[in-house]
Amino acid sequence: MQAFRQRLVDHLLVRLDPDSTADIDEPEFTAMDRHRVIIKKDQLNLHQFVRINYTTYDLRREQDTLKAGGTNCDIVMLANEDDDTDGDNAHFPLWAARVIHVIHVDACLKTSQNERWAKPKRIDILYVRYFAIDDGTTPDRLPRFAFAETEGEDGNLAPITGFVDPGRVLRGVHMIPSFRDGFRELPFPSALLNRPEHLYRMYCMNV
Repeated sequence: MQAFRQRLVDHLLVRLDPDSTADIDEPEFTAMDRHRVIIKKDQLNLHQFVRINYTTYDLRREQDTLKAGGTNCDIVMLANEDDDTDGDNAHFPLWAARVIHVIHVDACLKTSQNERWAKPKRIDILYVRYFAIDDGTTPDRLPRFAFAETEGEDGNLAPITGFVDPGRVLRGVHMIPSFRDGFRELPFPSALLNRPEHLYRMYCMNV
Protein backbone atom coordinates (compact mmCIF):
# COMPACT_ATOMS: atom_id res chain seq x y z
CA MET A 1 0.00 0.00 0.00
CA GLN A 2 2.90 2.36 0.73
CA ALA A 3 4.34 1.76 -2.74
CA PHE A 4 0.91 2.40 -4.27
CA ARG A 5 0.64 5.75 -2.50
CA GLN A 6 4.18 6.76 -3.46
CA ARG A 7 3.56 6.00 -7.13
CA LEU A 8 0.26 7.89 -6.97
CA VAL A 9 1.96 10.93 -5.47
CA ASP A 10 4.68 10.76 -8.15
CA HIS A 11 1.98 10.75 -10.81
CA LEU A 12 0.27 13.72 -9.18
CA LEU A 13 3.56 15.64 -9.11
CA VAL A 14 3.90 15.19 -12.87
CA ARG A 15 0.30 16.25 -13.46
CA LEU A 16 0.36 19.24 -11.10
CA ASP A 17 3.81 20.53 -12.12
CA PRO A 18 4.30 19.41 -15.74
CA ASP A 19 6.89 22.07 -16.59
CA SER A 20 9.42 20.67 -14.12
CA THR A 21 9.33 17.19 -15.72
CA ALA A 22 8.59 18.08 -19.35
CA ASP A 23 11.92 16.76 -20.69
CA ILE A 24 12.23 13.76 -18.35
CA ASP A 25 10.77 10.39 -19.33
CA GLU A 26 10.84 8.84 -15.85
CA PRO A 27 11.40 11.59 -13.28
CA GLU A 28 12.70 10.68 -9.83
CA PHE A 29 11.33 12.52 -6.82
CA THR A 30 12.62 12.95 -3.29
CA ALA A 31 10.65 12.71 -0.07
CA MET A 32 10.68 16.52 0.08
CA ASP A 33 9.13 16.70 -3.41
CA ARG A 34 6.38 14.26 -2.42
CA HIS A 35 5.69 16.23 0.76
CA ARG A 36 4.52 19.11 -1.46
CA VAL A 37 1.50 17.11 -2.67
CA ILE A 38 -1.66 17.59 -0.63
CA ILE A 39 -4.55 15.19 -1.28
CA LYS A 40 -7.78 16.51 0.15
CA LYS A 41 -8.82 14.33 3.10
CA ASP A 42 -6.36 11.68 1.82
CA GLN A 43 -9.30 10.41 -0.17
CA LEU A 44 -9.51 8.43 -3.40
CA ASN A 45 -12.83 8.54 -5.26
CA LEU A 46 -13.61 5.44 -7.33
CA HIS A 47 -15.84 5.41 -10.40
CA GLN A 48 -17.20 2.57 -12.52
CA PHE A 49 -16.98 4.21 -15.93
CA VAL A 50 -14.73 6.48 -17.97
CA ARG A 51 -15.74 8.09 -21.26
CA ILE A 52 -13.10 8.71 -23.92
CA ASN A 53 -13.79 11.17 -26.76
CA TYR A 54 -11.98 10.48 -30.03
CA THR A 55 -12.07 11.27 -33.74
CA THR A 56 -12.83 8.50 -36.22
CA TYR A 57 -10.95 7.88 -39.46
CA ASP A 58 -13.63 9.81 -41.38
CA LEU A 59 -13.27 12.80 -38.98
CA ARG A 60 -16.43 12.15 -36.99
CA ARG A 61 -16.62 12.62 -33.25
CA GLU A 62 -17.26 9.46 -31.23
CA GLN A 63 -17.10 8.37 -27.60
CA ASP A 64 -16.04 5.11 -25.96
CA THR A 65 -17.55 4.17 -22.58
CA LEU A 66 -15.28 1.84 -20.63
CA LYS A 67 -16.18 0.02 -17.42
CA ALA A 68 -13.28 -0.61 -15.07
CA GLY A 69 -12.74 -4.33 -14.63
CA GLY A 70 -15.50 -5.14 -17.12
CA THR A 71 -15.41 -6.88 -20.47
CA ASN A 72 -14.80 -3.59 -22.29
CA CYS A 73 -11.95 -1.95 -20.40
CA ASP A 74 -8.87 -2.01 -22.66
CA ILE A 75 -7.27 1.22 -23.92
CA VAL A 76 -4.60 2.23 -26.40
CA MET A 77 -2.10 5.10 -26.13
CA LEU A 78 0.77 6.50 -28.13
CA ALA A 79 4.12 5.01 -27.12
CA ASN A 80 6.92 7.29 -25.96
CA GLU A 81 8.63 8.89 -28.96
CA ASP A 82 12.06 8.26 -27.47
CA ASP A 83 11.42 4.58 -26.72
CA ASP A 84 14.77 2.90 -27.47
CA THR A 85 13.74 -0.67 -26.73
CA ASP A 86 15.76 -3.20 -28.71
CA GLY A 87 14.16 -5.69 -31.09
CA ASP A 88 11.97 -5.81 -34.17
CA ASN A 89 9.06 -4.13 -32.36
CA ALA A 90 11.13 -1.27 -30.89
CA HIS A 91 9.18 1.35 -32.83
CA PHE A 92 5.65 -0.04 -32.52
CA PRO A 93 3.71 3.20 -32.04
CA LEU A 94 1.08 2.06 -29.53
CA TRP A 95 0.86 0.96 -25.92
CA ALA A 96 -2.09 -1.05 -24.61
CA ALA A 97 -3.41 -1.40 -21.08
CA ARG A 98 -6.40 -2.75 -19.16
CA VAL A 99 -8.25 -0.35 -16.85
CA ILE A 100 -8.45 -1.73 -13.31
CA HIS A 101 -9.82 1.35 -11.54
CA VAL A 102 -11.13 4.79 -12.51
CA ILE A 103 -10.09 7.29 -9.86
CA HIS A 104 -10.29 10.98 -9.15
CA VAL A 105 -8.56 12.90 -6.37
CA ASP A 106 -8.67 16.51 -5.27
CA ALA A 107 -5.05 17.60 -4.90
CA CYS A 108 -2.77 20.62 -4.99
CA LEU A 109 0.91 21.51 -4.60
CA LYS A 110 2.32 23.29 -1.58
CA THR A 111 4.86 25.73 -2.99
CA SER A 112 5.35 27.67 0.24
CA GLN A 113 4.16 27.72 3.82
CA ASN A 114 1.63 30.41 2.91
CA GLU A 115 -0.01 28.14 0.33
CA ARG A 116 -0.54 25.17 2.60
CA TRP A 117 -4.30 25.28 2.05
CA ALA A 118 -4.38 26.16 -1.65
CA LYS A 119 -7.59 25.23 -3.46
CA PRO A 120 -7.38 21.57 -4.58
CA LYS A 121 -7.79 20.66 -8.24
CA ARG A 122 -9.72 17.63 -9.45
CA ILE A 123 -7.44 15.14 -11.21
CA ASP A 124 -8.85 12.14 -13.06
CA ILE A 125 -6.64 9.04 -13.17
CA LEU A 126 -6.77 5.56 -14.64
CA TYR A 127 -5.08 2.75 -12.74
CA VAL A 128 -4.11 0.21 -15.37
CA ARG A 129 -2.29 -3.03 -16.01
CA TYR A 130 0.00 -2.85 -19.05
CA PHE A 131 0.28 -5.19 -21.99
CA ALA A 132 3.65 -5.94 -23.62
CA ILE A 133 3.96 -6.57 -27.35
CA ASP A 134 5.03 -10.07 -28.36
CA ASP A 135 8.45 -10.35 -30.03
CA GLY A 136 6.91 -12.67 -32.62
CA THR A 137 4.58 -9.98 -34.01
CA THR A 138 5.00 -9.51 -37.77
CA PRO A 139 3.63 -6.80 -40.12
CA ASP A 140 1.33 -9.27 -41.90
CA ARG A 141 -0.74 -10.12 -38.82
CA LEU A 142 -2.56 -8.37 -35.99
CA PRO A 143 -0.20 -7.14 -33.24
CA ARG A 144 0.07 -9.75 -30.46
CA PHE A 145 0.30 -8.80 -26.80
CA ALA A 146 0.69 -10.50 -23.44
CA PHE A 147 0.26 -8.97 -20.02
CA ALA A 148 3.50 -7.33 -18.90
CA GLU A 149 5.08 -8.78 -15.75
CA THR A 150 8.16 -8.20 -13.66
CA GLU A 151 9.91 -10.09 -10.88
CA GLY A 152 8.65 -8.99 -7.47
CA GLU A 153 10.57 -8.66 -4.22
CA ASP A 154 9.58 -12.21 -3.27
CA GLY A 155 10.99 -13.58 -6.52
CA ASN A 156 7.56 -14.30 -8.04
CA LEU A 157 6.14 -12.64 -11.12
CA ALA A 158 4.02 -9.55 -10.48
CA PRO A 159 1.86 -7.53 -12.90
CA ILE A 160 3.19 -4.21 -14.19
CA THR A 161 0.65 -1.57 -13.27
CA GLY A 162 0.65 2.21 -13.35
CA PHE A 163 -1.31 5.45 -13.40
CA VAL A 164 -2.41 7.05 -16.67
CA ASP A 165 -3.77 10.48 -17.51
CA PRO A 166 -7.08 9.86 -19.35
CA GLY A 167 -6.03 12.65 -21.73
CA ARG A 168 -3.30 10.34 -23.11
CA VAL A 169 -5.81 7.67 -24.14
CA LEU A 170 -6.52 7.56 -27.86
CA ARG A 171 -9.60 5.36 -27.53
CA GLY A 172 -10.82 2.02 -26.28
CA VAL A 173 -9.47 -1.04 -28.07
CA HIS A 174 -10.66 -4.61 -28.57
CA MET A 175 -8.03 -7.07 -27.38
CA ILE A 176 -9.00 -10.40 -28.94
CA PRO A 177 -8.05 -13.44 -26.82
CA SER A 178 -5.80 -15.89 -28.65
CA PHE A 179 -7.80 -19.03 -27.98
CA ARG A 180 -5.10 -21.20 -29.56
CA ASP A 181 -2.60 -20.17 -26.87
CA GLY A 182 -5.06 -20.98 -24.09
CA PHE A 183 -5.26 -19.83 -20.49
CA ARG A 184 -2.54 -19.28 -17.96
CA GLU A 185 -2.52 -19.47 -14.17
CA LEU A 186 -2.11 -16.22 -12.25
CA PRO A 187 0.93 -16.24 -9.93
CA PHE A 188 -0.57 -13.32 -7.99
CA PRO A 189 -3.98 -12.44 -6.46
CA SER A 190 -6.61 -12.01 -9.18
CA ALA A 191 -8.47 -9.50 -7.00
CA LEU A 192 -5.95 -6.88 -8.14
CA LEU A 193 -7.22 -7.17 -11.69
CA ASN A 194 -10.92 -7.42 -10.83
CA ARG A 195 -11.08 -10.16 -13.46
CA PRO A 196 -11.61 -13.95 -13.54
CA GLU A 197 -8.94 -16.18 -12.04
CA HIS A 198 -7.67 -17.22 -15.45
CA LEU A 199 -6.39 -14.93 -18.20
CA TYR A 200 -5.43 -15.79 -21.74
CA ARG A 201 -1.75 -16.14 -22.53
CA MET A 202 -1.90 -13.88 -25.60
CA TYR A 203 -4.17 -11.24 -27.08
CA CYS A 204 -4.41 -9.71 -30.57
CA MET A 205 -5.03 -5.98 -30.90
CA ASN A 206 -7.95 -5.38 -33.24
CA VAL A 207 -6.60 -2.41 -35.20
